[in-house]
Amino acid sequence: MNSFAYLAVTIGIFALACSVDAQLPNNLYYLVNHTISQNNAQIRLYEIQINVTDNRFNHYVESVRHNNRMVERTIDNYVQDLTVFGFLNVTNQNCVVKYAEVPNIDAHKLAINTCANKAKIAFSGALNAAQTQITSAKSYNLNIKTGTETCYTNNKSDNQKMGDCINLRISDSNKYIDAALNRVDRELQVNLDLFDVISRDATECIYNAEINLGRAIENNRETLRLCKLSLKPKTNMMFDEN
Repeated sequence: MNSFAYLAVTIGIFALACSVDAQLPNNLYYLVNHTISQNNAQIRLYEIQINVTDNRFNHYVESVRHNNRMVERTIDNYVQDLTVFGFLNVTNQNCVVKYAEVPNIDAHKLAINTCANKAKIAFSGALNAAQTQITSAKSYNLNIKTGTETCYTNNKSDNQKMGDCINLRISDSNKYIDAALNRVDRELQVNLDLFDVISRDATECIYNAEINLGRAIENNRETLRLCKLSLKPKTNMMFDEN
């Protein structure tokens, strides 16, 4: 529940206590306020679960993007390797000048970001249905207050009828609240299953991006190795005799 909605419920309960509630019999006063507060706590608990699930989605997407650090580190390390390789001798230096290829860091980071963006899009709107049910539950909880006011207005002179009316309003509202929260519970389970699917897809996507980067570097290493062998001076035959 956002702060505005929570404040609205609190003000609503306070207003009830200061108007109709103050004139209710003690047992009905306790029943109405206890029910609203109890429902509000239950709704809040589910809302926290939705927020936790949403944060889990967002944090996962950011963890995927964090693999860009791996791209930067891998390419930086290869640049250092090329520098050391080129300084060893003239042959190596010539090979580096002719054949060294540093992977395009932007292209490989784009591959990682594409994995993250796909996951973000897949998560987008996944919790909308659960949020809608939370809104409904809040609305039904507020109906207890308005229903109590109606019951009081229509049955001021008969506490029995007033109590029956209020109990019926509470029972009806609680039935709808329970149904809405049960749907939230199912939606949360659906979203956890969705998280498993999306995270597996994203992991495979990252793996492919990392494999492509590693393959590009290893292919270039092999090219430099072959260059080095082809340019290596031939040993004088006289030293090969005996």
